[in-house]
Amino acid sequence: MKINIAIDGPGAAGKSTIAKCLAKKLNYVHLDTGAMYRSTAYKALQNHICLEDEEAVCKMLEHTKIQLLIDGSILLDGEDVSDKIRTNEISLAASLVSKLANVRRMLVA
Repeated sequence: MKINIAIDGPGAAGKSTIAKCLAKKLNYVHLDTGAMYRSTAYKALQNHICLEDEEAVCKMLEHTKIQLLIDGSILLDGEDVSDKIRTNEISLAASLVSKLANVRRMLVA
């Protein structure tokens, strides 16, 4: 049986910390979807793509590789963006791209 647990809340509220602890306690895999949305937003901004243009963001994602490493690092097309995606600007941008249904489908399907 597949079980998904989602923890929502504002940036810097401790969602990832709680999620990692819960995953460890339950012997589950922790998938940091927030980092995936942040990486998507970061790349879109770097490429001057409108964050609300679902088609353009999805097209960009077709040529994007996001890797969440066991050590907590995030690689975006081979570049470590772990620190670059943890800014207020990227948090706000990530909240915009996470609203796009097809982006959500592409990232977590």
